[in-house]
Amino acid sequence: MQREEFLALSELTLSCAGVRLDPKVGFNLENRLRPVAIRYDLPSLSALLEAANAEPDGALAGDVIGAVLPADTQFFRDKAVFERVEGILTAEFQSPRPRSLRILSAGCGPGQEAYSLALIAERVAAAHDGEAPEIVAVDINAKALERARQGLFSHYEVQKGLPVRTLLKHFDQDGEQWRISARLRVSIDFRRLNLLDDLSELGEFDVILCRNVVRDMDTDARDDVLERLAMLGRDEAHVILGQGERPSEFSDALVAERDQLWIYRTPKIAETALVRG
Repeated sequence: MQREEFLALSELTLSCAGVRLDPKVGFNLENRLRPVAIRYDLPSLSALLEAANAEPDGALAGDVIGAVLPADTQFFRDKAVFERVEGILTAEFQSPRPRSLRILSAGCGPGQEAYSLALIAERVAAAHDGEAPEIVAVDINAKALERARQGLFSHYEVQKGLPVRTLLKHFDQDGEQWRISARLRVSIDFRRLNLLDDLSELGEFDVILCRNVVRDMDTDARDDVLERLAMLGRDEAHVILGQGERPSEFSDALVAERDQLWIYRTPKIAETALVRG
């Protein structure tokens, strides 16, 4: 990758994703970007990056970001996280006045995390004769979202974290791939959205997952995203980050849950109003 191309790419990733690229990874990035240029019928990497920077909010820019910073995801990744989510949902269903629950998967990639949540939500709701929580999943990468909506996964992908019984019950074989049931596909609202943009259109949530998304962001961008997500949380919503991800010491948007290193709560509304009022 030429120096000018790398600088143009760095400008895009910093403005759109809050990530400063390491010059040492230039060669690998070139290999990732060439398929994007071909898909958009652009003659060179320079043309690709010029077009992406000209419209940083467009689908092309999102696909470039997705190629450079691919989502790191699999079904039921980090089993303890999904056990915790199941416990949160179960407790709400068992409460004297259960409410309609909403879950957000932020930076969902091709959909494994969102579908893992849907499988848990459906199981918990059925056990309590209730309505399954609404699930919204967002990502900046239009190509990843297209895959997510199709619910189509390779044999390798379904082998990573997905129990065989779950695979056979909720997936149908489609050639050499596996497609999740239509019932679960329509249960998730997949949307293209940049986490650095205004997120208020999404509404409020009880559980927010943003795992392995902010770890490579610079401090300001990371705190910006986490504060935007915290504003989406209902009173004391759960916000679950990836291992090693945490707000900076200067951010008070999230409160760490006791003995849970990467699970946070949004502050109580009354307390937040008192502190900031």
